[in-house]
Amino acid sequence: MSGMRSATAPRFEKYKRPRISHALAVVGVASLVALGPLSAAASPASRAASAHEAAEWIAGQQTSTGAFIAEDLRVDLHAEALAAVVAGVVGATTIEDALDYMESNGEAGATEGARTGRIIAGIVAGGEDPEDFGGVDYVAILASQLDSTQGRYRKDATATYTDLFSNLLAANGDIAADGQLPESVKDYILGQKCPDGGYAFGGVGDCAFNDVDTTALAVNALANSGLTGADVDDALDEARTYLLGAQNPDGGFTFCCAGGTSSDSTGLALAAIAALGEDAESHPWMQADGDDPVQALESLQTSEGSFRFADEDFNGDPITEGNTLSTVNAIPGMAGESYPIQAAEPGPDPDPTPTPTPTVSPAGDNDEQDDGETEVGGVVITLPDTGGDPGPQPVSRAATLWTAIGLACVGLGARLRRQAR
Repeated sequence: MSGMRSATAPRFEKYKRPRISHALAVVGVASLVALGPLSAAASPASRAASAHEAAEWIAGQQTSTGAFIAEDLRVDLHAEALAAVVAGVVGATTIEDALDYMESNGEAGATEGARTGRIIAGIVAGGEDPEDFGGVDYVAILASQLDSTQGRYRKDATATYTDLFSNLLAANGDIAADGQLPESVKDYILGQKCPDGGYAFGGVGDCAFNDVDTTALAVNALANSGLTGADVDDALDEARTYLLGAQNPDGGFTFCCAGGTSSDSTGLALAAIAALGEDAESHPWMQADGDDPVQALESLQTSEGSFRFADEDFNGDPITEGNTLSTVNAIPGMAGESYPIQAAEPGPDPDPTPTPTPTVSPAGDNDEQDDGETEVGGVVITLPDTGGDPGPQPVSRAATLWTAIGLACVGLGARLRRQAR
């Protein structure tokens, strides 16, 4: 793609937060992806490899315009996908083309707080400056969409969002822009806490149906807000208790109420666990029988790298196909990252591979509320039947050496990421 920015403009410099940890992760992923799975137990290295495979699957759907999944995908959803694939480590060309698409379409799509917040988070994840991206100041646009007296963001020229979920999407962009959540927004989020410590999509008035997804986003916003105080600490402790109580017997999570583990909710919960600075594969997130959220999420990954929404659909029929938006939600948590996603050195560009043709499905991810209704939309990719798991394969001495190198690199990278937060 031609790209609209000046050839002299620094790419991945001004807004990139240099992370040796991510470079180490790239080395580890390269070693372990080449070798394949060596055991059923998860590890920092196998988590990174799983996230990388999912990110490459999303990158494989990038169109000639740079958009992910579909030519007419709304630009804020494209930005959300960009942040996810950055977390999973993809090649520089994928990121550059995605940024070019955003530069051409971003301003027209920044029409309300949640969408502008997503766009900013994608710009920052891609290593660019949201205050001057293609000559547009998206931070100023988001500031104009915040009602600071209420701590809520605007959905149009006259009204603010009444649902918490949309406000959290916008708040994530505010944090991505400068690492700081406006005090009024913090107060608004804290005021939406339900009696059991969880958060509901619609806010405090919807506490009968509080859910894992909204609670996870609230944890990310509060933990990464740049703000401290007993009120924030107490809210995080109570939300942590809620999430532990919502965990399924297999270690995973579902949106709300009773239901089977979903990749969307489990991925978002893993991001919240990362924001809390905890290990999802240790007590208390690992259950007495050894089940944990990482294993639960891995069980929903297809051989192509995508994540199925769940084992079964709402009619009880098995789900065998990967879901694009579920995969976007799963990648950061599987990678051990919290929101907002930080910019990092991209991985190597892969060899060209055929791009699958997406088909539209009614099942998908929650989006911001519009006129009292929840937008639901998704794209399901039909995958070929590749047979069962071949089981453990013999490991050579050379493979053992490369595995050790990969584990060391990604393990050290994970430690450095924790220290950097």
